[in-house]
Amino acid sequence: MACGRWVTRCEAGDAVRGGQLTAVEQTSLLEDVWALVRLNEEHIADYLALSGEFMKGQPGAAVLTVLDRINFISDRLVDTALRPAFERWVRESAGPHAERLGWTPRANESEEVRRIRASLLFTLGYAGRDPELLREARRRVDLHVAGPGALDPSLVNTALQLAAIGGDAALYDRYVSRMTGTDSRDEESAYRRALVYFSDPAFTSRTLAYATSSEVRSQDAPYILSELMARPWSTASTWEHLKRNWSAIEKSVGVFQGLPAVISSTGHFCDPAAREDVERFFNQHAVRGTERMLLQATETIDRCVVTKSEQSRSLGEFLGH
Repeated sequence: MACGRWVTRCEAGDAVRGGQLTAVEQTSLLEDVWALVRLNEEHIADYLALSGEFMKGQPGAAVLTVLDRINFISDRLVDTALRPAFERWVRESAGPHAERLGWTPRANESEEVRRIRASLLFTLGYAGRDPELLREARRRVDLHVAGPGALDPSLVNTALQLAAIGGDAALYDRYVSRMTGTDSRDEESAYRRALVYFSDPAFTSRTLAYATSSEVRSQDAPYILSELMARPWSTASTWEHLKRNWSAIEKSVGVFQGLPAVISSTGHFCDPAAREDVERFFNQHAVRGTERMLLQATETIDRCVVTKSEQSRSLGEFLGH
């Protein structure tokens, strides 16, 4: 990690490489540096370099923090021009670690390692778009859909979501069939949650239609809509769908649980024009009791806009652009 304004930055890298930090200290360090990035008092390049050091070591709880931030950066801060270089960095950083852990849990493996494996494989496929990993996820999902049990329970959600990213109509239909044809709430939930990861716009449209139809339970619709807002490939189309169908959505999902979640999900935007549109729409379609959620959503967008603007140069330099 390059040394910059603070000596502690280099010391932190040395401490990570030398295994001198406890699990709590590792997580605290990552959270502190990330907070400084969001305050624009530290460069995102240094955060990513530090993250790379964590992924080189033995798996620990701090890696979960690293992977969560990488997914956030992928979703919100990486422009189209930087996407190939960022995906390559994710593959180079997370790939060796994922290969060591593999897809198959070992005997007497801890729950923490199982969570790390699931998160690592997800980030490698989602933020890194690793083609080999995505193919393997699809292969395993095909086996799992044909006969449940082909996937370890700790990896079911991860595999279903990764396979969906490049999934075709046949796979989408199989997910819907399994979702509607099971008596298991856990299995139904797993397939329903995976629908939002189909990145083709045609499947986004199908999922939006499902989410705002009588086929879905009112308590499930807000989750689907919120998760569609969270996926960068479907944020804009979901927002347009919400605006066009707001009267029906407002009546069906309820003001006490559903509407606050949907309104909060607009915080996934990261551009000034969308922020203005969100504020303008809800000023015209005010929902009593959700003023705080709207304020938090617009403040989240504002913070993201500032971070993206202030950190774009550092991110580009780190990725070699």
